[in-house]
Amino acid sequence: TNVWHRGEGDDGDQMQSMGTPPNPIRFLPLQLEDVTVLRRQEDGSFHVDGSDVPDRGAGLPYCLSKSFQNKDANLIAKWGSSIQGEDLGDGWVRPYCLSKS
Repeated sequence: TNVWHRGEGDDGDQMQSMGTPPNPIRFLPLQLEDVTVLRRQEDGSFHVDGSDVPDRGAGLPYCLSKSFQNKDANLIAKWGSSIQGEDLGDGWVRPYCLSKS
């Protein structure tokens, strides 16, 4: 995805690409202590399900690495939301977009 801005050319209406903004890599676990928290939907997205998580807070924290102890303190996937991402096949999903808590 490119970021666009209005150019300063003769007509002022020319759109110019500023390139692709950096997207930090984060991870979400499919399970927390044997409880499934990301459920694949028919459309390929993942439902963030905290219904069986005790002391669940506002959502599932994004992780800086494939370790739940390495949480990003500023980002969560809210319970009940859906995310798009890639199932990495090792118990982790790499989300395509990040949502701030």
